[in-house]
Amino acid sequence: IDVAIEAAETTGDATVELGVSTYTGATADATARPHTMPLLTILVREEGVFLDVFDENDMPLGTDDSGRFMVTVDEEDGPLTLRAGVDLDALNEALKADPPGSPEYVWTQAETDIVQVLSGNMTTRRDTLVFDLVNTTENYTLNLEVTASAGVFFASTDVIVLVTADNDAPRPTGSDNVLGFLFAVEQTVVHLGSNPAQVNFGGVFIDPEGGPLSYEAVTDDERLVTARVEGETLIFTPGAPGVASRDDVQMTLTVMDAETPAGSSDFAANMDVNSSPTIVMVRVFVGPDELMPDAESGAYLVEGGDVIWLSGEADDSDSENDTLNYVWTPSDTTYLTVDEENGLDNAELMFTLAEATPVGTEITFTLTVTDEDDASVTSDPVTLEVKAGVVQIRIQGYFLEGSLEDQ
Repeated sequence: IDVAIEAAETTGDATVELGVSTYTGATADATARPHTMPLLTILVREEGVFLDVFDENDMPLGTDDSGRFMVTVDEEDGPLTLRAGVDLDALNEALKADPPGSPEYVWTQAETDIVQVLSGNMTTRRDTLVFDLVNTTENYTLNLEVTASAGVFFASTDVIVLVTADNDAPRPTGSDNVLGFLFAVEQTVVHLGSNPAQVNFGGVFIDPEGGPLSYEAVTDDERLVTARVEGETLIFTPGAPGVASRDDVQMTLTVMDAETPAGSSDFAANMDVNSSPTIVMVRVFVGPDELMPDAESGAYLVEGGDVIWLSGEADDSDSENDTLNYVWTPSDTTYLTVDEENGLDNAELMFTLAEATPVGTEITFTLTVTDEDDASVTSDPVTLEVKAGVVQIRIQGYFLEGSLEDQ
């Protein structure tokens, strides 16, 4: 056997080191010819392992025939397909030998990789490796290596896959939390012309990447109610009375993260919007006579000792059968003797003004009307002003009329 060691030769821009033993012997067909057989690892840039990479739709992501193959993919591109092969013709030409036969492939991954997609060495005579990409909140790198061997020939290629993590949309911290929030919205009743209602949703949503969240809220009928967010509180502001109520006004809360492009999630629930009662009128009577407010002061002028009636009338457009509750609130009860039968909780308030009520005393009354849905409305203040009493004095058979102050 004649053994010869050939010097290193250059192929492309890579070096191929070959240890070669050359011998002459009989082959199966009884002809004698020299054979060249590689003895050392062959790391061949052009004649080594080449790769194709495909996404889940079998669309090629790139091709490389170098000793270091890199590809950047999105984590949603999985499962990822790696197809390796050996250019046996080119190898034969480089080695001046017969093709070494069908290669066997071994796929391995670096143990230091944070995300592992392979479990140990995966050996297959097939050239294809398929694996799922792991969905994470941060980018990661897969350091893979494929080795092809056939007889004494083997070649390897590094496969570096840079996986870009998607920006995941904000999500609830738990199903119970978001269901509780939506239920709270559905139980919220706002009343037209009344005070705003609030629903807190602190701790209900989270950004998977750990970033800050922002919120937007809208309703599908802003004539009835508008929605806005302050911090982590939804605020519903009802519209003015006079619009028909609805029990299916939809509120949509959009939760957004700070990434670019931003991820967002929508959460919707229906809510009730009811009309508040409307105070039609408030009237003031002294005995059977209805008083008109003073043109200058706007107050109703009364005297000490008067028996006074205040009468309120309200309407609730939500239902003709609703029971309305009336409550009168006086600013001062010192000089009032309220009729016990009706009290202050009635549409009509009757009371007697004390004889000794000082002239110039002003007493204001407000009327609050509440319906069965706890929607309420309060009237503008009604002011009573005590004026001087009118007296008659008999002098020598004549009647003179004037006020006590005049006398």
